[in-house]
Amino acid sequence: MRGKKMKGCSSVVTVWRRNRDNNMFEREILSVLCFWQRRAGRNLSSGIGAGVSERNQVTVIIPYVYGFTLDTGDLIALGEHDIEITGVKPFRENDVKAALGDDIIVITNISHNNIERRAEHLRVEGV
Repeated sequence: MRGKKMKGCSSVVTVWRRNRDNNMFEREILSVLCFWQRRAGRNLSSGIGAGVSERNQVTVIIPYVYGFTLDTGDLIALGEHDIEITGVKPFRENDVKAALGDDIIVITNISHNNIERRAEHLRVEGV
C-alpha cells in the first residue's frame, strides 16, 4: 500500500484493527506518513464520545490509500510498534494502551475528505 506524501505529514503510525467476531486485533504499520495533532480539551466533531475528555484528544490525517479501511473502536498509535494485541497479559488491549500512554488512541470518529483529488485523506479523531 503506497500513497502520496501530503504536506505536513511527517509521522509513522501503527494501526490495530479490531476483529468484531473474536475481539482480536490485526496490526499494520502504515506505509504513508501521517499528521498527528494532540489538542487538550478539544470537542470531537461527532460520533461516539462527543464532548470533552479527560485525556487529550488527537486528530490524525491519513493520506488516502485505495483499499485502506478503519472503523470506530480501532486503535492507532504514533510511531512504529511491533506489539501484537493477543488478549493475554502483558499484550491485552488495556496493557498496550497503558504502555503507550498518550501515543495511542481509540478511534471515535472517521471522515473521508475528498475536497480536491490531490488532498484526499481520512481524518481520524479519538482519545
